[in-house]
Amino acid sequence: MLKLSRSYDSEFGGFGSAPKFPRPVEIQLMLYHYKKLKESGKTSEADEEKSMVLFSLQGMANGGMHDHIGGGFHRYSVDECWHGKTSNSIL
Repeated sequence: MLKLSRSYDSEFGGFGSAPKFPRPVEIQLMLYHYKKLKESGKTSEADEEKSMVLFSLQGMANGGMHDHIGGGFHRYSVDECWHGKTSNSIL
């Protein structure tokens, strides 16, 4: 978890740098770890993990990856701000 937390992008959310992909396994792992920290009484650390997850998901949603019709997120490479890198992208 420490390695994942260290790769957190506090400016735009997510983990690592461009090209970024939505990585549901990392989000799920962070939520699981958040739950375990909270259960063990480490609320400050738990809240930090939860904050990383929520900020990352918000960044993905605001960056144009959100599927407004079907819900969820598209799976493709994006820049560090979660803007799509497709040939017909208007972002």
